[in-house]
Amino acid sequence: MVAVGSVLIGALLAEAAVRVYSAVAFPRMMLLDEELGWRHAVNREKSFTNEDGEVHLCVQDSRGHRSLPQALQSDSRTTHVLVLGDSFEV
Repeated sequence: MVAVGSVLIGALLAEAAVRVYSAVAFPRMMLLDEELGWRHAVNREKSFTNEDGEVHLCVQDSRGHRSLPQALQSDSRTTHVLVLGDSFEV
């Protein structure tokens, strides 16, 4: 009985250590969201290596966008087009 308890406690400690290491070393770029399903995390930065070995830095700003910082206001002569869609089929 002591051996089973020791193995169980060891497994739980190992699981906790892996979760803490994973959260620190590999920040999540996407988060679960009750309304959207998934959403981009804000103020995150992570390097990705593609199949060719090239390293790319992905930076998400305070709004979760992966683009260069932009002002929220624009020139009055600019026309904006909003396209809405969903990738889920019901």
